[in-house]
Order: sequence, then structure tokens, then C-alpha cells
Amino acid sequence: MMWMPTSLTRSAVRLRAVTDHVLTVLSAQAERVGIAKRSGMRTRELLMANGMAPVVADRCLRVGRALSELPTLHRHSSNGFLSGEHVDAIVRGVARVSTRTREPIGSETITELQSTLVGQAISGASPAEVMKAARAVAIEATPDDANTVPAAEDATLNEMGWHQGNDGRLQGSFDLDVLTGERLICAVDTASRPRPLPDGTPDPRSAGRRRADAFGQLLECAARATADDAMVGAPRTEVVVTVPVADRSTARLGWLGSISDPGSHAGRVRRRGHPGRPRPARRTHRGVSHETLVHRGGAESGHRA
Repeated sequence: MMWMPTSLTRSAVRLRAVTDHVLTVLSAQAERVGIAKRSGMRTRELLMANGMAPVVADRCLRVGRALSELPTLHRHSSNGFLSGEHVDAIVRGVARVSTRTREPIGSETITELQSTLVGQAISGASPAEVMKAARAVAIEATPDDANTVPAAEDATLNEMGWHQGNDGRLQGSFDLDVLTGERLICAVDTASRPRPLPDGTPDPRSAGRRRADAFGQLLECAARATADDAMVGAPRTEVVVTVPVADRSTARLGWLGSISDPGSHAGRVRRRGHPGRPRPARRTHRGVSHETLVHRGGAESGHRA
């Protein structure tokens, strides 16, 4: 086994970081001048055609577009002090804070954040720790404005991504507001109940397997419902909002907990494809009076409990 001096290892890592920086800058320049379009491709496809993995191509383009507006990060990246993964984490962290706080990239808040995240990365923080720090700053810096939508309910922050793993399977992640998350959980929960086998044997599938099967069924239903020759409408998802009569500021969703304002929340339900007017139904749970607003897509529903 060949022994590598520490200085040689450090130099190799720094060389790799500089190479990552050069690739991001060249990717942004290629996109800006339209090199890929001349070949009938997108820039991402051009990078992949030259041997770059899809995830790396996405990262190069994301970082390349942002570096010109982040001078501190650009300087440290070009000198090889930060790996491509750290630079990408800082770019995504800055974008998250900017979106949450509505602060432009060149503002004093974002400039200070940029320096803070760069300092943490140089001090040894991992990319995941950099993102965690950015999320904490985003929560702390969110303005306390009555007209500001809480982060948990802000659909403009939603993100979803996927990639193909080494074994060929699809892997993904998502970051959703509570309403979208509530609809997803309700739909999957309804379709993932245990189903005994024909001979009465209990369902052998694990809970995770049942949820995955239910998700596949929902995709199949959605594909059929949105087809040009569909004979039925899209599947409906019921969302239940429980509002205590004594304190309407503590409204809760069935799965994902508290929301800020049931009135504005109901308005967002209607704006996002649920035209039915919610109807309150009074119920008592352990002596506490509540109102339950049941939103069902395209219909109006109420119940007593």
C-alpha cells in the first residue's frame, strides 16, 4: 500500500476543488452563449454527453448560475478552499434564505449569510451541516409580519427532486408545505390499509411496502384520470382542519399539526383546485367543542363526531 504525505493529499483535494470550480464556470458560460442550442441540446445534456453524471451536471449549472452574484463564495471556490459539494450547499442555503425572507441576493442580510456559511465550511462543517445552519438562519430571519405566510404553509418553498441510484432504482426527496403534505399522507394512508389475502391470511407486506404500493396506485389513477379519453375525474383527497371554538388560532390538520389561520388556509385550498366551500360541523371531543372543516376536492362535506 502506497503511503501519501499529508501535503500531497491536501494538494490533490485542492486541485479537485479548483477543477470543480472551472467546470461550473465553463458550464455557466456555455449556457450563457448558447453552445448547447447550436447542437440541438440543452446545456445539461451537453455536459452529460461529455461524460458528466446527471447529478454533477445539475450541480455545475446551479452553482455556475449563482457564483457571479456571490463574490465571497466565488473567491474561495476559485482558490480551491471549498469542495464542489460545499459550494453547492452554500448556494442552496443562500437561495433558501433569500426565498424565505424575500431578501434579494445582493442585500446586506444575504451577504452576511454568505460569509457565515463560507466560514463554517472552511472550518470543517459538512455540506449537510451548512444546509442545517442556513435553514436555522432562514427561520430566525423570517419577518414577523401578519401578511407573511408561515414557512410551513408557503407553497413557493416546495421542492422535489429525484435521481437514479447505482442499482437502477429511482431515489428522491421532497420538501412540501403542510397542505400538500397532508393531502399526500391522507391519500397514501387511505390506499395503504392492510388487505388480507384471499385465504384470510393477514397482509404480509410491511408498512413501507404498503405505502409504496399505494403511491404507485395513486400515480396510476392520476395518469388515467388526466388522459384525453378519461371517463372519470381526478381522484379527490379529503383534508380535515380541526378548529377549537374557544381559540381559533390553534387550528390543526389531521396529520401534520398546527396551521396559522384556518380562514386563509381554506382560501388556499380553494385556490389550489378545491372549489368546494368548507362547511363547519361542530363536534365534542372529551368535553372540548371543536369545529371541523372538511375540504374535499370539488365538493362540500361536513360530519359530526
